[in-house]
Amino acid sequence: MSRSSCLSQLAEELPSHEPRYILVTYHYEKSDGRVVYPYCMIFSTPEGNCEAVLISMRSYLTYKSVCLNVVRIRLYLSFL
Repeated sequence: MSRSSCLSQLAEELPSHEPRYILVTYHYEKSDGRVVYPYCMIFSTPEGNCEAVLISMRSYLTYKSVCLNVVRIRLYLSFL
């Protein structure tokens, strides 16, 4: 299964009316042959639901404080 089809399937399973946190892990082989399974936390929020976003920011700040690395990506998916 390709990465784009995995993301499409994930997007279809998310509720369209409330924010969600998704923890994803994946198989990654480094150049020296070692295999690792890094984690990626995704925050998904529906468009136009400002109140839900503000409420969920408390949780985001809590999660951010315990994560080693945080990368913020704003992705607009046309199929949502």
